[in-house]
Amino acid sequence: QIPTRTSLESIAIRVMMIDETVSSYSASQSQTSHYQYSQ
Repeated sequence: QIPTRTSLESIAIRVMMIDETVSSYSASQSQTSHYQYSQ
């Protein structure tokens, strides 16, 4: 069996990493679209 606490910790770490990636990706995407619109 997998310890529940370890699973939750690994999931939480993964979620935080994904959240950071999504945030930076969204920021770059909005900058790119803004640049394209301003052209």
